[in-house]
Amino acid sequence: MSLFKLFVREQMKYQYVEVVYLGEEGTVFGVQCSPKITVQQLLDDCGVSYQGLEIGIHQRLVSLSDTVKDGDRVELYSPLQVDPKQKRRRLVEHRKRYKKHMGRDGEGGP
Repeated sequence: MSLFKLFVREQMKYQYVEVVYLGEEGTVFGVQCSPKITVQQLLDDCGVSYQGLEIGIHQRLVSLSDTVKDGDRVELYSPLQVDPKQKRRRLVEHRKRYKKHMGRDGEGGP
């Protein structure tokens, strides 16, 4: 980054932060906010409900009292509906049953 850009960025009275929530519909929006704002203040100011969700910045879990920096991407994670390991086990078991039912060549019958 050039010295000029660095100087200009330090002189700004606000910072740009991106908020991401990939729930049912998925929402991404940019926010201009004051420096040294906490995650909780940012989400409250944006009117985003974060109860029961985990919060991260750039895929790293953070607490509500952490401060956001210029260029951060605040992400809200909804809880998993199914454990990925269990989902994979069910899929493998399903495929085994299907192959046994269809025969080795996949054309039906033993």
